[in-house]
Amino acid sequence: MNKLLTLVIPTYNMERFLPECLNTLIVDDELMRLLEVLIVIDGSTDRSAQIGQEYADTHPDTFRVIIKDNGNYGSCVNRGLDEAKGKYIKTLDADDKFQTDNLSRFLSELQDVDADMVISDYIGWNMQTGQIDHHCYNLPTPDLFDVEQLKFEPNSPLMMHAVAYRTDLLRQMHYRQTEGIFYTDQEWTFMPVSRVSRIWYFPHTLYIYRVGRDGQTVDIRVWVRHAEQEIVGLKKMTDFYNGLRSDSSPALRSFMEYRLYFRIVAIYNHIFVRSFGEVEDVLVSDFDSYVANSLPQLYLPVEHDVRYHGLNVIGLWRRHPWLYRVYLRIRKFAHGLFK
Repeated sequence: MNKLLTLVIPTYNMERFLPECLNTLIVDDELMRLLEVLIVIDGSTDRSAQIGQEYADTHPDTFRVIIKDNGNYGSCVNRGLDEAKGKYIKTLDADDKFQTDNLSRFLSELQDVDADMVISDYIGWNMQTGQIDHHCYNLPTPDLFDVEQLKFEPNSPLMMHAVAYRTDLLRQMHYRQTEGIFYTDQEWTFMPVSRVSRIWYFPHTLYIYRVGRDGQTVDIRVWVRHAEQEIVGLKKMTDFYNGLRSDSSPALRSFMEYRLYFRIVAIYNHIFVRSFGEVEDVLVSDFDSYVANSLPQLYLPVEHDVRYHGLNVIGLWRRHPWLYRVYLRIRKFAHGLFK
């Protein structure tokens, strides 16, 4: 059966959240026939597979469980892309969910769209504090547009939560997400854009992104342990960009440098602001040298924008390392005193 939209749900030990995630994908029968949900079990040892199968038994034309050996997030996306039947493909983390009413509206309107890339608004929801952050893109609508009109505000960068693609576009470019490491969702909003010419914007919240969960890869304690993996991903994106830069349009170069800049800023923020200097010195120095050599146009702008209470922490580290170490000791002391 031909499907309109395939949702790939990478799943690793998510039995606590998976039912809530899948429940938000239950729409009326006519629209369910347009939807394919691939629950990719990435070597889970909990009941995630059994939970997924319960939905597959109830809605066999929509839900399907795929069981595979552990290979991290990218391997789940790749497996989903291999098996997808939908005209469009989108990812959904198993601990996140959709806004069900807007999913119905999305499926209804998507039937009349022929785009390479689909962008929708999303919400960040902190499960600890209850804080809700709305990320609305304010892009052209209702007509299709191109990469030249991809403009984003600093507080709402383009994230994987917002993006779907025409499945054939990814297959034709032989898109494969990096396997075996974390943080490869950044590739989803980078490499495929190089092939995009028609974009459709759905100006409503579709994805609800859960933050504040212990053990998330964005948890700074987890990130410190796997910092080198995010740097590996950044290098892959940079190599991809540098390989096509001379043959790409100014609009595409501008977009891709914006995406690289956003990721580099995030890494520096983790290193110099969030982690209290817990990342190994050699890793930090090697990363800084890599940015200077491979993306020199971003090297100083990043320093200017990554600040802590107005202090230029990167510049302090780059030019006065001994003073940076003193500053870091003071910060750690103050943090321990007031936390």
